[in-house]
Amino acid sequence: MVLKALEMQGFKSFPDKTVLTFDRGMTAVVGPNGSGKSNISDAVRWVLGEQSTKTLRGSKMEDVIFSGTDERRAMGYAEVTLRLDNTDRSLPSDTDEVAVTRRYYRSGESEYKINGEITRLRDIHEMFMDTGLGRDGYSIVSQGKVADMVSSKSNQRRDMLEEAAGISHYRYRRADALRRLDQAEDNLVRLRDILGELESRVGPLKTQSEKAQRFLVLAEQKKELEISLWLYNIDSLKTRLQEQEHKIDIATAQYTEAEHSLQEIEDKINTALETSRNITLEIDNIRHSISDVDEKTADLNAQIAVGENTVEHNNENIERVKNEIEETDWSRNAVEQSIKEMEAEVENMVRDAEELKAQLLAMEKESEELGKTSGEVSDRSEELTRAMTEITEQIAETRVRRSAAESSILEVKDRTAHADETIAERQTLLDALKKQDSETKDRLDKAVDAATSAANAIDG
Repeated sequence: MVLKALEMQGFKSFPDKTVLTFDRGMTAVVGPNGSGKSNISDAVRWVLGEQSTKTLRGSKMEDVIFSGTDERRAMGYAEVTLRLDNTDRSLPSDTDEVAVTRRYYRSGESEYKINGEITRLRDIHEMFMDTGLGRDGYSIVSQGKVADMVSSKSNQRRDMLEEAAGISHYRYRRADALRRLDQAEDNLVRLRDILGELESRVGPLKTQSEKAQRFLVLAEQKKELEISLWLYNIDSLKTRLQEQEHKIDIATAQYTEAEHSLQEIEDKINTALETSRNITLEIDNIRHSISDVDEKTADLNAQIAVGENTVEHNNENIERVKNEIEETDWSRNAVEQSIKEMEAEVENMVRDAEELKAQLLAMEKESEELGKTSGEVSDRSEELTRAMTEITEQIAETRVRRSAAESSILEVKDRTAHADETIAERQTLLDALKKQDSETKDRLDKAVDAATSAANAIDG
């Protein structure tokens, strides 16, 4: 086994990757104080698993990482790789070269590798044990090591001598074997305690096992009966659900038919209302015409009254003139002429009165005709009113039928929802029974295993 090379990166005063190659013969590192000569031996000791920061001349493990300078920033990790020639197979490895690597991060995490494969610190210690190159080996003598060897106690010198003699490996194996024997003894004590505890439980466990087997048989029968009952209930509920769905379909059809009938009736009502509005407008127009005829009739009556008063006044004048003729000696011709004029005027007035009477008769006849038309309109209005009353009654009856259909639909929907809830509740109960059956089987299996273990312990 020969040291071939030492690779350092980020370790103490080596921020860049530095490779030191060691050829056959002696290699010396020379330099002034503070140049980092001791850091090389610290790197070798550190890669071999040194955990003491005091030995590495630091206060904490992070001190091995390059802390930076004014010109360079600090590194985040430190890594050292030690390469050894293993052509003589002095190390327990089948390769001609063994590379041991250790990496440490500022976060406190560390890695150990042998030939690039992550391993444990214990594996590195066991590899270099009895080779003199271990963590406590005699191959690395640092500053003050000789003085420590001379001034150390006999036990510490004995450890160094055993390491140099190559028997520390056997001492380590002996300590490991003794530790394992102690653990085996402790396990035997625990097994005896467990065996004693299980022996006291054999009787009750046997009784419980018999009860559990009986329980399983009865539980299976119960489960079959409950499943049959639930299946029967589900079939019954499905039948009832189909009946309710059929009723819902019928009620829906009736509801649709009632909606259609109601729409037709509403259309008829709208048509009748439009006709009624037209007739009302005609009645209003006839009433306005009758009012105009009445006004004209009143005017003619007033004119007739005025004419009659005028005739009466003229007759009085004629009588007065006659009396004056009798009383005076007027000329007969003048009197006759005046009488003729008066008579002509009277005839004109009589003619005018007759014309006014004729007009009055025509107006009365027209008024009678308008009255007849108004009566016909009133009869038509009464007929329309009766038709509207019948249509309103039909609408009310249809609405009653619609309300009854909607009530039936709601009742059927409620029954369907109740059936669904019942099915869901029964399904939940069925799932719970299945879960309870599974848990009971698990408990039985555990009890059977415990009984078997106890029986084996008894047989032992």
